[in-house]
Amino acid sequence: MNFVYELITWQNKDTFLHKKNMFIPKIIYMIFVVLTILLREVYLEIIIIIINILMMTLILRALKTVATITFIWATFFATISSIDFLLETYDINVLFNLLYSFSTMSCGALFYLSTPPSHLRDFLGTNILTLSYSFIRSFLTDLLETLDSYKARGLETRFNVLRYIGFLYTSINIVMTRSELLEDSLKARGFEVD
Repeated sequence: MNFVYELITWQNKDTFLHKKNMFIPKIIYMIFVVLTILLREVYLEIIIIIINILMMTLILRALKTVATITFIWATFFATISSIDFLLETYDINVLFNLLYSFSTMSCGALFYLSTPPSHLRDFLGTNILTLSYSFIRSFLTDLLETLDSYKARGLETRFNVLRYIGFLYTSINIVMTRSELLEDSLKARGFEVD
């Protein structure tokens, strides 16, 4: 869970990607990465992945985040590839879709790590998108606090998924409670959701 701590604290770093004038280029880059699905070029996705990983490791130094998202994607890649090989349906489109998933996931992580919520609020104003973006950080902080309290009570998280059930139940309850409180406070301030 050290990468969650990295996700929370990295937004306050001082690199050139964290500068306010880099917000528009990051948005343009994200739009480009999302639109590469129209080109369907495997090599372009590989180049984007390399660029994203280099920026996260060399500029941001977010090594734990890179390792975590790479591990998550590699597990997903191995599962989907194995199923497709077994069913004899593996082709270049499957490979492209898997690479596209990693390029967009790494681009999203790069954007989140290098963009404080204040930049998004300054550019878009206060709306549901900027509030949701800010809520991610609050959720991650609550997740870390819950995990710390469970570890203080003796939770061992080694290779046993069943041990996470209580932790997940508590985390979901905290998120639901915080969401209701946030909704009530927004309604009290005049933000109405239809």
